[in-house]
Amino acid sequence: MNWTHLHLALNHLPVLGVPFIGLVLIIAIIRRDVVWQKLAFWGYVALFWVTLAAKTTGDFAHEQVAKWPDFEQGVMKVHEESADQAVTSVFLLGLVSGVALFLSRGGRQLPKWSIPSLLALVLASGVLLLRTANHGGEIRHPEIRPGFQPPSSVIYHCPSNPLDHGVSSRAFPAETLERSESLKRSPDRAEIG
Repeated sequence: MNWTHLHLALNHLPVLGVPFIGLVLIIAIIRRDVVWQKLAFWGYVALFWVTLAAKTTGDFAHEQVAKWPDFEQGVMKVHEESADQAVTSVFLLGLVSGVALFLSRGGRQLPKWSIPSLLALVLASGVLLLRTANHGGEIRHPEIRPGFQPPSSVIYHCPSNPLDHGVSSRAFPAETLERSESLKRSPDRAEIG
């Protein structure tokens, strides 16, 4: 496992964790269950550290990705700036949660300001994390970039059965499709290679 792989594995946790813990928090608020409310607060404290790890591994992953021949610095820069904003929002989420937990120690109630503050930060963090994830996806998936036009040398083959002789509904260069067509006609005689 390299830094890029680790970054891709870690970055899903905050993107999915922030809304999931938010859902737990909302249910706990509706049920007036203080134990689950505090559990959600602890979840955001822990999630901050995971988010920090995702950001750190992203810095190392950038060093690896920057060596690729088709690397586009502009796309990476947008992703990094978005990631800085998302990490800051999750830091604030963890900080507000930690302060509220500290003030509620010894059997005291959570401060009245903590839940509305946390819900606002959950919403902001969720939006910023989704935007960051989308920009990250654009690094290796140009097809999701705004205004993407497929190269003219690529033709699309969308069979009714995607398992039809191993041809999926993705874009293939013409020579791959021709080889696929020859396999359909004579699978035992076609050369693969």
